[in-house]
Amino acid sequence: MTNNGSRDRRRLFVPLVIELRNLSADEALEMLWREGLLDVRNIEYRAIRRAVARHVRSGEHKCRAMENVAHEFDCSYEKVKMVVYGSKGSLRV
Repeated sequence: MTNNGSRDRRRLFVPLVIELRNLSADEALEMLWREGLLDVRNIEYRAIRRAVARHVRSGEHKCRAMENVAHEFDCSYEKVKMVVYGSKGSLRV
């Protein structure tokens, strides 16, 4: 993407930044949620990746960490594995 494209995209955020400026973090999240500006799937995937990384940093083997995170998030091991490794098998933790 060219610098011009980036600049044009940033301009789209100016009204949003102005709206959020005087809101608390909770109010800002509520507003973003209400307006449909949050991607719930990406938020969930980020939380799963961070949880696996946290377990691994605490000394768990990656497979055990993914099993534990699947239990914590009440989802399948396969889902956690897909989130961690992505669709092309590349590690994303």
